[in-house]
Amino acid sequence: MQKQELSTRQRDAQFVLPHYVNLSKRFVEGADVITGGDRVYVIDDEGRRFLDASSGMWAASLGFSDSRPAEAAIEQLRQLPFYHYGLNKTHEPIVDLAQKLAGMVPMDNARIHFATTGSEANDFLLKFIWYANSARGLPEKRKVLSHHNAWHGSTIAACSMSGIPRCHQGFGLPLPGFIHLTAPHFFRNSLDGESEAAFVERLCRELEQTIEEQGADTIAAMIVEPVGAASGVVVPPSSYYPAVQEVLRRHDILLIADEVVTGFGRTGNMFGSQTVNIEPDAMTFAKGFSSSYIPISAIALSPRIYDFLQKGSDQYGFFSHGSTFAGHPVGCAAALKTLDIIENDGIAENVETMGNLLGQRMKAYADHPLVGEVRGTGLMWAMELVANKSTRELLKYTGAAANQLAVECEKRGLIIRNLANGDSVAIAPPLIINAEEIDDLMHRFDGAFTATLQWIESKELLA
Repeated sequence: MQKQELSTRQRDAQFVLPHYVNLSKRFVEGADVITGGDRVYVIDDEGRRFLDASSGMWAASLGFSDSRPAEAAIEQLRQLPFYHYGLNKTHEPIVDLAQKLAGMVPMDNARIHFATTGSEANDFLLKFIWYANSARGLPEKRKVLSHHNAWHGSTIAACSMSGIPRCHQGFGLPLPGFIHLTAPHFFRNSLDGESEAAFVERLCRELEQTIEEQGADTIAAMIVEPVGAASGVVVPPSSYYPAVQEVLRRHDILLIADEVVTGFGRTGNMFGSQTVNIEPDAMTFAKGFSSSYIPISAIALSPRIYDFLQKGSDQYGFFSHGSTFAGHPVGCAAALKTLDIIENDGIAENVETMGNLLGQRMKAYADHPLVGEVRGTGLMWAMELVANKSTRELLKYTGAAANQLAVECEKRGLIIRNLANGDSVAIAPPLIINAEEIDDLMHRFDGAFTATLQWIESKELLA
C-alpha cells in the first residue's frame, strides 16, 4: 500500500510546536502555508494573496520582496558565512554595523552589543545592568519597572518584564522583582472627567509611590515601549515620558527604550524615543533592524552603563558573557543594507506621508458608536471596539469582536492583528506601502468592519 504524502499543513500540525495559538485547534486545522511575498502582500500555497497589514508581527518594514538585503546576505555567505565576535576576535560586518548604529541612535558615545531576537536583547540588557550595578557596589539594585499590558519578549526575564497576564499563565511568571505600573493609555485608564495633565500627574505619583515602597536602592531600571505595540498601539500623552524620565533620574533608575517595534521609522521618526521625547540610557532593537530578513537584534548602551561594565570586567577579570550567533556576519550584512535603504530610499518621508493618509482613513471610523478610539502615529494604528464609547464599557466576551474582525479581514485577503487590550486591532503595514495599496487595504477593511458589526449584533454582544 502506497504511503499517502502529507501536505505542509498536515505536517505542521503533526511536527511543529507553534506560538500564540490554541495547540489543540492547530493540531486539527493546521495553519495557512505562506510561500511567497510581493511588496506588502504575501501569497499562500493555494495562490491567495493577502495584504499583510501587520508586517508579519510588526517586522517586515521593507515588505516581502526587496532583494537587496538578501543579496547582501548572500554575498556575505560567500565571503565569510560565520564567525563569532568573542575571545578577541571580530569581523568587518559587525564593526561596520556597530559604527553605523552608534551614529544613528539618539545617544552620545553609544556602545553596541548584538543578539539574535528582541526577547534576547532585552534579557541580555537586564543582565548587563545587574553586572554594572554589582560593579558600582549596588548588587541589590535589580528590580525592574514596566507597564501593565506591555510586551517585551518571550524569554523568562523579558516575559517577566511584560505585563500581559495570558503570557504569564502556566509559566510561573513573572519572576519576583518585576513590578508593573498603569499603562499611559488615556482612553482606557483615565478616570471620569480627568484631564490628560491630571492623568499624567496621577501616573507619576503612582511611580513615585512604587519607588518609595520598593526602595530606589533596589530598582535597577524601567523598561518602556515608546509607543505600545501588542498592548494596543498606545500613544502616551506628550508630557508623560518626559515627566517619567525626570522621576527616574532623581532616583538613579535607568530608562530603557524597547524599540523592537518602534525603531527604524515605524512611528514617523527614526526611533520611537524621538517621537515621545525621551533620552534613554539604553535601547533595544530587532524586527525592522534587518526588515526581519535575517534574525538579528541589538542593544545600545550609554556610558552610564558601559563604563561600569568595563569597571566590572577589570574587577572580576573577565566579562563572562557571550552568544554563539550574536553578531552573525550574515545578519550584520543584511541589517547594514537595510539601514542604508531606510536612509537612502526616503522611507521616513514615506512613513510620514502614508501614515497621515492611513491615519485619516482610520479616523473616519472614530464617530461610530461602537468605536471607542482610533489611535496611532506613523504607520502603526489601532481601533478599539466598545459597547458604549461614552462610558468605555467593554463588549461582552472581551476580545471576541476583535478576533472576529481579524477573521473577517482574512476572508477578504487582509491580515491585521487583534491585540491584548480589550477589543483592539492594529494596522501596521510595511513602511514601503503606497497610496494605492492603502486604498486596497481600507477597501478590504471596510467590508470586514461591516460584517463584524453584523456579527456583534447577531451574537448580542451589546446586551
